[in-house]
Amino acid sequence: GVLGTQKSGDDVFFLPTSDVTREYFACSIVRFFSINVEDYASFELNIADQANISKENLPFIRACLANGLMETVTLEEKEYFLPNTPISREEAANIIGSLSTAIIATTRADGFSDMETAEENYINNLTKLIDLQVLIGYPDGTIKPKNTLTREEFAVMLWRVLQNESF
Repeated sequence: GVLGTQKSGDDVFFLPTSDVTREYFACSIVRFFSINVEDYASFELNIADQANISKENLPFIRACLANGLMETVTLEEKEYFLPNTPISREEAANIIGSLSTAIIATTRADGFSDMETAEENYINNLTKLIDLQVLIGYPDGTIKPKNTLTREEFAVMLWRVLQNESF
């Protein structure tokens, strides 16, 4: 499947409340959108933390970065992928939203009291996913863009993408 599970003995766990890391997200998105990793085998990864990425996931990270789906982070004049860093709801929405062909004409996002806390460069795609109802808010009227994306939230987002013809 797209979203992996963890094994412990004979048991298999989904761990729904666990954080989605950047590495997990990149691998899942590449699988979900059926991006052929072999097409990017020669893409040069110029990241200082490549050793922190599992060997089996490197092809997925290459494909993700080659397609501009995720960005590296510059720290002390070096580029990092930060594979073990949790991904925020707004960053995930920005990436998934960039893969939609939809042109938004509604304003569902205006109903959330904390939209102004989102990063300015994420607002367009965050709004798009809210309007497409791929990302929904919380009962308290917030969207919590800075919160870490959980595995269950990610699974629901991907399921909603499957239901939506704008992808």
